Amino acid sequence: MRVEEAALASALQRAFGEAGNLDIDEVAASGAGLNREQITDWRAGRNPPATFRELEPLIAYLQVAAATATQVNRRHRLREVTAWPTVRWRHLWEAATNT
Repeated sequence: MRVEEAALASALQRAFGEAGNLDIDEVAASGAGLNREQITDWRAGRNPPATFRELEPLIAYLQVAAATATQVNRRHRLREVTAWPTVRWRHLWEAATNT
């Protein structure tokens, strides 16, 4: 795995943590249009999405879940990757998909 792919995978893993360590099956069933295999691959740094548009629903879902988790658990008020602007996620994705 290339460093850039690992960086995207790491950010996704951190986002899942900030969102309360969501179950992948729950996320896949959320209506975001992603399946378990895609989510698992992306978190492992394999087969990054071909377009940023594929990744956006996952990021949005994790951002909402992290905001909810932060409200429920006040000791985790500092969010990191789930607070990133879309452009930062896009740059990370671009780096991971450039060969």
